[in-house]
Amino acid sequence: MAILFTKKEYLFKTIFFLLILLSNNFYAFSQKKTPLSQKLNTKEFVISYAISITGEKTDGIAQTYNGGLKTVFIKNDLVRLRLVSLMRVQSIYFNNKIGLKTKVATVTKESGKEKAKMYLNSKEWKIYNKKNDSSRCDIFIEDTTRILNILCTKAIITLKDSTILTVYYLPNFNSKNLKAAEPLFNKIPGIPLKYTYTINNKTIEYTAVNFKSAPILQKVFSIPGKGYITQKYKPGASTSIENLNADDADDEGTEEEENENVAPIVTPVKTP
Repeated sequence: MAILFTKKEYLFKTIFFLLILLSNNFYAFSQKKTPLSQKLNTKEFVISYAISITGEKTDGIAQTYNGGLKTVFIKNDLVRLRLVSLMRVQSIYFNNKIGLKTKVATVTKESGKEKAKMYLNSKEWKIYNKKNDSSRCDIFIEDTTRILNILCTKAIITLKDSTILTVYYLPNFNSKNLKAAEPLFNKIPGIPLKYTYTINNKTIEYTAVNFKSAPILQKVFSIPGKGYITQKYKPGASTSIENLNADDADDEGTEEEENENVAPIVTPVKTP
């Protein structure tokens, strides 16, 4: 038996179902996952990279850097880049505060018989990184890979000296402070989670093994004083953080030391 509706009832039911449909669509839209890059705190985070070196004659100095760890600490305008390896433990402290002209960066050698540090003003910092100035950056949106279960996009960076880096980065996660501290990546629209380049028949690869958006202890950015001699910056000094021409073998650090610098309340990065 057919059920008949009056025009008024039919109109009412039609409007009712349309409202339900619209509300469902609105709910579905509001429940869409927020992109990972929007969940992370771009002003305070830590990334640790494992260093791998392969190629001809990887014994000697190169081998002591193989298996090292590079950690990047970001807290507002403060940045610290720390390298821990069998050959050397060193840090670069960088302050990206607007208007700062003196002591923009401090480079420290934390291991060996003689601990040392040198201060660089804004002009000297630019000279220090001259070799790392990128002349070109090509993005390959469709070429992706997962690092720490994070989908990363490929980029090719060509330096002025023709050195070529292959980079996989987290898109739409921009940190002006990281780019100021590592101008090598200033043309990438995101942060690198893996990068590779070849020099002197050796392939050097940095791969992120830890990525946290978490509070960082202020002491991490405190420049050491006692026990360090102050050296004057000389243009032409090595600007490569792995510094394969280092001439002193000294103590090894560990990943645990880096983790101690993150405040106890840590929010691990959740990947989709």
